[in-house]
Amino acid sequence: MNDMACCVASACSSADLILTQQFSGQLCGIVGESLPAKPTCTTTVKPVANPNWTYVGCYSEATNYNRALNSTYFIDSNAMTPSSCQSFCKARGWKFAGVEFGQECWCGNAIQLINGAKKLADDTSCNRNCAGDNTKKCGGSATLNIYKSPSI
Repeated sequence: MNDMACCVASACSSADLILTQQFSGQLCGIVGESLPAKPTCTTTVKPVANPNWTYVGCYSEATNYNRALNSTYFIDSNAMTPSSCQSFCKARGWKFAGVEFGQECWCGNAIQLINGAKKLADDTSCNRNCAGDNTKKCGGSATLNIYKSPSI
Protein backbone atom coordinates (compact mmCIF):
# COMPACT_ATOMS: atom_id res chain seq x y z
CA MET A 1 0.00 0.00 0.00
CA ASN A 2 1.19 3.50 -0.76
CA ASP A 3 2.16 5.73 2.15
CA MET A 4 -0.32 8.59 2.02
CA ALA A 5 -1.28 11.57 4.09
CA CYS A 6 -4.90 12.69 4.28
CA CYS A 7 -6.24 16.01 5.44
CA VAL A 8 -8.79 18.64 4.57
CA ALA A 9 -7.61 21.43 2.31
CA SER A 10 -7.76 24.06 5.05
CA ALA A 11 -5.18 22.09 7.07
CA CYS A 12 -2.71 21.58 4.22
CA SER A 13 0.29 23.76 3.52
CA SER A 14 0.48 25.57 0.20
CA ALA A 15 3.03 23.00 -1.00
CA ASP A 16 0.62 20.17 -0.11
CA LEU A 17 -2.30 21.89 -1.82
CA ILE A 18 -0.52 21.61 -5.17
CA LEU A 19 -0.95 17.84 -4.84
CA THR A 20 -4.60 17.96 -3.80
CA GLN A 21 -6.31 19.79 -6.63
CA GLN A 22 -7.57 16.73 -8.50
CA PHE A 23 -8.99 15.19 -5.31
CA SER A 24 -11.04 18.13 -4.00
CA GLY A 25 -8.64 18.79 -1.14
CA GLN A 26 -8.94 15.33 0.42
CA LEU A 27 -5.41 14.11 -0.28
CA CYS A 28 -2.39 16.15 0.78
CA GLY A 29 0.23 13.95 -0.81
CA ILE A 30 1.94 10.63 -1.35
CA VAL A 31 5.49 9.80 -0.34
CA GLY A 32 7.65 8.72 -3.25
CA GLU A 33 4.98 8.07 -5.88
CA SER A 34 2.58 9.89 -8.16
CA LEU A 35 -1.00 10.37 -7.09
CA PRO A 36 -3.35 7.41 -7.66
CA ALA A 37 -6.57 7.63 -9.65
CA LYS A 38 -8.64 6.64 -6.60
CA PRO A 39 -6.72 7.42 -3.40
CA THR A 40 -7.25 5.38 -0.25
CA CYS A 41 -5.83 7.04 2.83
CA THR A 42 -4.37 5.45 5.95
CA THR A 43 -4.11 6.79 9.47
CA THR A 44 -0.45 5.82 10.01
CA VAL A 45 1.54 7.69 7.41
CA LYS A 46 4.99 8.99 6.65
CA PRO A 47 5.32 12.77 6.70
CA VAL A 48 4.79 14.49 3.39
CA ALA A 49 7.83 16.35 2.11
CA ASN A 50 7.73 19.59 0.15
CA PRO A 51 7.59 18.74 -3.55
CA ASN A 52 11.28 19.54 -3.93
CA TRP A 53 12.48 17.75 -0.78
CA THR A 54 12.66 13.98 -0.25
CA TYR A 55 11.67 12.28 2.98
CA VAL A 56 14.65 10.21 4.18
CA GLY A 57 13.17 8.59 7.30
CA CYS A 58 12.87 8.63 11.06
CA TYR A 59 16.27 8.72 12.78
CA SER A 60 17.24 8.34 16.41
CA GLU A 61 19.83 10.52 18.11
CA ALA A 62 22.87 8.87 19.69
CA THR A 63 22.60 7.98 23.37
CA ASN A 64 25.56 10.27 24.11
CA TYR A 65 23.57 13.31 22.93
CA ASN A 66 25.47 13.73 19.66
CA ARG A 67 23.08 15.23 17.12
CA ALA A 68 21.97 13.47 13.93
CA LEU A 69 22.07 16.89 12.22
CA ASN A 70 24.53 19.14 13.98
CA SER A 71 25.06 22.36 12.06
CA THR A 72 22.28 24.89 12.74
CA TYR A 73 18.96 24.77 14.57
CA PHE A 74 16.01 26.82 15.70
CA ILE A 75 13.01 26.23 17.94
CA ASP A 76 9.48 27.42 17.21
CA SER A 77 7.00 26.22 19.81
CA ASN A 78 4.07 27.82 17.95
CA ALA A 79 4.54 27.28 14.22
CA MET A 80 7.07 24.50 13.46
CA THR A 81 6.30 22.35 10.40
CA PRO A 82 8.51 20.26 8.09
CA SER A 83 8.07 22.97 5.42
CA SER A 84 9.20 25.80 7.70
CA CYS A 85 12.22 23.76 8.76
CA GLN A 86 13.10 22.94 5.16
CA SER A 87 12.84 26.62 4.21
CA PHE A 88 15.06 27.61 7.16
CA CYS A 89 17.75 25.04 6.25
CA LYS A 90 17.59 25.77 2.53
CA ALA A 91 18.06 29.52 3.11
CA ARG A 92 21.27 28.72 4.98
CA GLY A 93 22.59 26.31 2.34
CA TRP A 94 22.17 23.03 4.26
CA LYS A 95 21.41 19.77 2.45
CA PHE A 96 19.34 18.09 5.20
CA ALA A 97 16.51 19.33 7.43
CA GLY A 98 15.09 17.45 10.40
CA VAL A 99 12.20 18.16 12.74
CA GLU A 100 12.29 16.94 16.32
CA PHE A 101 10.08 17.01 19.42
CA GLY A 102 7.30 18.90 17.62
CA GLN A 103 9.09 22.24 17.69
CA GLU A 104 12.77 21.86 16.82
CA CYS A 105 14.45 22.22 13.41
CA TRP A 106 17.96 20.86 12.83
CA CYS A 107 20.10 21.31 9.70
CA GLY A 108 23.27 19.79 8.31
CA ASN A 109 25.12 18.61 5.23
CA ALA A 110 25.26 14.99 6.41
CA ILE A 111 23.37 12.71 8.78
CA GLN A 112 25.86 12.00 11.55
CA LEU A 113 25.83 8.19 11.48
CA ILE A 114 29.43 8.24 12.73
CA ASN A 115 28.15 9.95 15.89
CA GLY A 116 25.60 7.20 16.51
CA ALA A 117 22.48 8.41 14.69
CA LYS A 118 20.47 5.48 13.31
CA LYS A 119 17.70 5.15 10.75
CA LEU A 120 14.76 3.43 12.41
CA ALA A 121 12.82 0.61 10.74
CA ASP A 122 9.60 2.64 10.70
CA ASP A 123 8.19 6.00 11.77
CA THR A 124 6.47 4.95 14.99
CA SER A 125 9.03 6.75 17.19
CA CYS A 126 8.62 9.97 15.19
CA ASN A 127 5.14 10.47 16.59
CA ARG A 128 5.02 14.06 17.86
CA ASN A 129 2.56 16.42 16.16
CA CYS A 130 4.10 19.57 14.72
CA ALA A 131 3.51 22.73 16.76
CA GLY A 132 2.41 24.57 13.61
CA ASP A 133 0.24 21.83 12.07
CA ASN A 134 -1.04 18.97 14.20
CA THR A 135 -1.88 16.95 11.07
CA LYS A 136 1.87 16.49 10.43
CA LYS A 137 4.56 14.73 12.44
CA CYS A 138 7.70 16.47 13.68
CA GLY A 139 9.92 13.78 15.15
CA GLY A 140 9.69 12.73 18.77
CA SER A 141 11.83 12.52 21.87
CA ALA A 142 15.40 12.14 20.53
CA THR A 143 14.03 11.22 17.08
CA LEU A 144 13.85 13.28 13.88
CA ASN A 145 11.93 13.14 10.63
CA ILE A 146 14.74 13.96 8.17
CA TYR A 147 14.35 15.40 4.67
CA LYS A 148 16.92 15.77 1.86
CA SER A 149 17.24 18.86 -0.30
CA PRO A 150 16.85 18.47 -4.07
CA SER A 151 20.32 19.99 -4.48
CA ILE A 152 22.03 16.75 -3.39
